[in-house]
Amino acid sequence: RRRGVAGAQVSFDALPHNYLTWTESAVSLSYFLRYNIYRRESGTTAWVRLKVISDRALTFYQDYTAESDVLYEYAVTQVQSINGEEIESDFPTPVTVTLVLLNVFLHDVAAPEHYVQVKARALDVTPEQDIAYVIPWGRNKPTAHIGNKLTSVLSLDVYRDWETELDDVWEELQNLQARQRENGAVICARQRLKVRHFTQIESIERGHRVGQLTRITIRLREVNYDEEV
Repeated sequence: RRRGVAGAQVSFDALPHNYLTWTESAVSLSYFLRYNIYRRESGTTAWVRLKVISDRALTFYQDYTAESDVLYEYAVTQVQSINGEEIESDFPTPVTVTLVLLNVFLHDVAAPEHYVQVKARALDVTPEQDIAYVIPWGRNKPTAHIGNKLTSVLSLDVYRDWETELDDVWEELQNLQARQRENGAVICARQRLKVRHFTQIESIERGHRVGQLTRITIRLREVNYDEEV
């Protein structure tokens, strides 16, 4: 009566989130009601239900809410109808995973399939004053400024190594910049799931040595973006 879901595994998508898969239930469609996806931090006892999936053939879940460097346990159960009663299967042995983000990701907020994965240590974030200059009548140079808003300027240096071919990175950055220019795309810069900056690409520059592309410098400026709109 209470068969669990076998073969749950965790893998990673190119963008930073946990991707949970499991074996499709063998319970007849006339009895199957739903899958329940649960998560808890390792060392705790209380499970949090993340998602309910009523399609028996849908056997994956993408967890974008997991924080980096936290050891999580995941479990998938199934609920079936037996004599008019809803019966949830026993919890299987959970799978454990820690999401560690070593790279920086730049992607179009509205179309995250357009992204660039950059192997770099960290974004350098510098606050700058948003200034409007005032030029009095008859003067050639501004003598005052107004404005009290601070925006962040992000810079990132990417260097060539044995694993990173910068020609591909350069082409992907060019494509992302083209989306920004043509569609007004907002670029999300993220290194950890709770550290995100909504930006636009200000410039990308190349450095060469002996005819090889050895460095790319990326400069982004933070923009106002409301995720709820």
